[in-house]
Amino acid sequence: MKMKKIRLRGYGQLNGVVIINKELELEDNVAQSFFGGKREDVITATLAIHYPGVIINPRQISAQNIEIKKKNEKRQKSKSVFEGKLIFLPFRVIWKLLKWLTND
Repeated sequence: MKMKKIRLRGYGQLNGVVIINKELELEDNVAQSFFGGKREDVITATLAIHYPGVIINPRQISAQNIEIKKKNEKRQKSKSVFEGKLIFLPFRVIWKLLKWLTND
């Protein structure tokens, strides 16, 4: 299920100017209805719910379609149990040899 974000912007009237700035997160097929043949009806019905009583002209309301980007999940490298020890193994062996040779 693909989700899209719709941003509605414009102006309405209710005892003065009302700024309309609304972002909605909708499914892809529902979001496409904001750009179809019944565009004005869909915008009017949506804004009637979110801005009750505000008189709007749906031709003055812009609708932008924004795709939602998924956050990159941090991928952790799987480390083996011996990875850290194998890297330092030669140094440990050399150190023990040096200690043994110097009779420390």
